[in-house]
Amino acid sequence: SSGINAEYGGFHHHCLSPYRTFSRQCHFIEALNLNGCIRLTSRCDEAFRSYFSSLPWLDLSSCKLVGDSVCVALSAGCPRLEHLDLSYCSHVTDEGAVAIAKGCKKLKHLLLRLCKKITDQGVIALVECR
Repeated sequence: SSGINAEYGGFHHHCLSPYRTFSRQCHFIEALNLNGCIRLTSRCDEAFRSYFSSLPWLDLSSCKLVGDSVCVALSAGCPRLEHLDLSYCSHVTDEGAVAIAKGCKKLKHLLLRLCKKITDQGVIALVECR
């Protein structure tokens, strides 16, 4: 494939500015690995809502501060998302997972390993969204 894969694990910079610049320069990105980015928080919502609309593959695993607001931003801004890894994102709840399922209609893989705030009701809601 002709797309670009980028890996920024452990990224420590302020969120919005570098991602805005990155997304403007890399229009054909197919995979973005942000595993373990310690500053990925709700401050990044705007970046996901506005700058990654064509992104099909995203790894946010072990981003300890990622929660439902990031999930809502992804559901609004990343309609082409097919793979999303939120494993070990301890602030993601049923609300965030369901927002992803409802907004990311092309999603084929949603990884939620050790997301302990996702309950049985959340899993049922995820299945019903599909």
